[in-house]
Parts: sequence; structure tokens; C-alpha cells
Amino acid sequence: MKENSTTKEELIREIAALKKKINALEQSRTGSVERENGRAECIMEFRSLLEATSDWIWEINSDGLYTYASPRVKDLLGYEPEEIIGKSPLDFMPDKERNRINIFIEEIKSLHYPFSELENINLHKDGQEVFIETNGVPIFGLQGEFLGYCGFDRDVTERKRSTEALSISQLRLEEAMQLANIVYWEFDTITQQYVFDNAFYSVYGTTAEREGGYRMTIEEYAKRFIHPEDLQSFFQSIEQNISRKDTEFIINFEHRIIRPGGDVRHILARTQVIQDNSGQPTRLYGANQDITERKLADQERERLILELREAISQVKTLSGLLPICSSCKKIRNDQGEWEAMESYIQKHSEANFSHGLCHGCGQRLYPDFYPKK
Repeated sequence: MKENSTTKEELIREIAALKKKINALEQSRTGSVERENGRAECIMEFRSLLEATSDWIWEINSDGLYTYASPRVKDLLGYEPEEIIGKSPLDFMPDKERNRINIFIEEIKSLHYPFSELENINLHKDGQEVFIETNGVPIFGLQGEFLGYCGFDRDVTERKRSTEALSISQLRLEEAMQLANIVYWEFDTITQQYVFDNAFYSVYGTTAEREGGYRMTIEEYAKRFIHPEDLQSFFQSIEQNISRKDTEFIINFEHRIIRPGGDVRHILARTQVIQDNSGQPTRLYGANQDITERKLADQERERLILELREAISQVKTLSGLLPICSSCKKIRNDQGEWEAMESYIQKHSEANFSHGLCHGCGQRLYPDFYPKK
């Protein structure tokens, strides 16, 4: 028997059958030689079973105490088999686990039913916690009396930790997606239906109950949510996704949606296609991100830039050193000619001049009209 070809159920059945056969031989009235030969044959078969599996095979009596432990317990918990005999499974569990498992043990002792995949925590001899999966079946005597349980344990510590790590990663991913307003969806190309979840509907301002479930045809989705001005580009994007051959390529598509309350939101959809062995598309999947705030910020920035450009285009400035005559106040231009200040400034800026006289010049030129102060 090879371990990788034997299911847990088959292993439990083989253990139970062998123990029952051994018990029957021990209680039979056949000759001692025949009985011992049969018992020896069963024991050899039982040992072969032990050698073929990496699991720890055990047996407990009706009082819940170990009466047998295979050598594999050394690999699992660090104890020799003789250190296990006469003790309860509860003796090898931390306090936080003992109460929970004790309730289960008392229940199966009274009901005598088989069980499998019972996850529990044991303490290794060195004090480390070991996650164990326990499987067992009841053992009965020839008169139907309950004798105890036999079964096997296997170390699932790595699997448990991997599962916990995966759960933590999924939780972090969900939190990150929620913070970024990203939601997941699928599209079945055969049924032409979208598959959504509660998070998706939340971003779209609705619920599965309101929309009639988590599945929706592409036509119905477009009718309920897609902005009328984006309908054509939306269907073109879907067709582009379905018809493309490069399954590694991700398409980004921006469009607007209209929530049930009339609120318009901007969506960035990233999609990828899954094909069957013949190259036919079977499913699209992707993520939609609400980019409304970013879109509005971009639009506001573009508006401000446009206004600034228009303002700059209407303004001319003078800069640098201007060579000016200290007497007549003319300015020397780029051609080396002396040019009236008014003319130079008008050519190099948007300024215009209105002429008048200051009081000093007016008094000097027109003393009758400009009395002394």
C-alpha cells in the first residue's frame, strides 16, 4: 500500500478492520496454533500498514487513554511510544485547546461515531505547538461492546500556517482594494454574464438585492450603469478583449457610470482574458477603480493651466538692464538707436501712455496755470 494512493477514509477503514480481526482472533475458540498464526498474520499486515504511512497511528480505550502508539509519534511530537501509553490526548494539549477538545471527546465517547479532519493543537516535547489533524473510528468487540477508538494523526502545521498567511494576505489585499476604491468582477463569455460581489455594488451605489442578484447580462449592465456617451466605446472594449490572442496583455479602459441616484462617476477598468486549450476565450476578469476624484482634480488642473497660459499670452514683460540716457531719458534699442521711452515700452509690453504734466514741469512751462505750492 502506498500512502499517496490511499485516502484518509481508506486508511481508517484498514486500521479498524485489522484491529477488529485481531480482537476476533484473540477471543476465538479455535486452536491455539491456528489462532496465533492468524494473529501473527494480522500483526504483520498491521506493521506493513504502519511502515507505509508517515502518519501516527494510535488506539485509545473506552476511558480515552492511549493503549497503542506507532513509532511515528516520535517524529510528530518527540515522544517515544511508551511515553504515550496510558495517557490521554488531552495531556499533550495546551490549556487553551484542552477544554475545547474535551467537549468533543466526551461527545464521541457517548455516540461512538467516526470522525475525520479534527484540527487540534498539541505540544511537542520541546514545547513547540504542533497543529494536528486527527481521524478515528470506534472499535467494538464481538458482542458489540464499545472498546475505544483507533485512528491516525498527521502534522498539518505548515498547511495551517500557509492558510493563515494566505488569509492575512487576502485580508490585506481586500483592505488595500477598499482604500483604493478597486473592486473585482468576472465576465463569462459563454453566458454573456457579469459576476459581481457586494464590494462591487457598493462602489456602484447599489446592492445585490436591488439589482436582483450577483449576475447580470452585458446588455443589462450597460443599460443600468454605463453613461450613454460611453456606450459605443464600452462595447468596443469588450469585443477587443474577447477577440485578442495575447492573454498576458491587460487592457485599461476609462468610462463613466451613472449610479442609481444619478451621480456620475469615472471608472478605470483593467481587464484580462482566459482562454481554453483551443484558444477560445471563456472568461474575462478584471478590476474597476473609481477614479472620479482624480479625474476631477486633473480637470481642475487643466483648467488652471489653460487660464494661466491665456494670462501669460496677454502679458509682455521687460527684463534685464535698459540703457537709458540720463538727460533726455531715451532708451537705446537692440539696433543701437536711441528711441523715445514711450515708444520703446509700448513695443515691449502691453502698456499704453496718456500724456500729462507733473506740477514742476507745468509751473516751469506754464507758470500762469500752475501756481506755486
